[in-house]
Amino acid sequence: MHPFSLFIVIVLTLTAGFADAQGFLYSTAVWQQGVFNWSAAWRSAIGFSLSVPCYWIAVRYLHEGGIITPEIQALFWFVVTITGVAIAGGNFLGWNLIDKVVAIAILGGVVWLMVRTGA
Repeated sequence: MHPFSLFIVIVLTLTAGFADAQGFLYSTAVWQQGVFNWSAAWRSAIGFSLSVPCYWIAVRYLHEGGIITPEIQALFWFVVTITGVAIAGGNFLGWNLIDKVVAIAILGGVVWLMVRTGA
């Protein structure tokens, strides 16, 4: 993959993952005590709607780099999104050590899959 394409993929994947993380975080506040919270809903929707075009454009550059399998493309997004939720949610630092180790092991497993599948 050309270095510029790699840069674009990284920036767009980080942007998409961060936007999705915001969407997920605000989604948890949409229903508060049985009442629909329009502010949280709009913020959630904005996060999700910003992530989709970023992801679509990133996929274009992934295709150019030979990464065409949806499983690997989704893994990039998943890792960034779940990391974004954990960090932006503010709870990750309070996790038990074993939970942090498991999370890092899972991320390592994702890297393992990418290497083994040639992504």
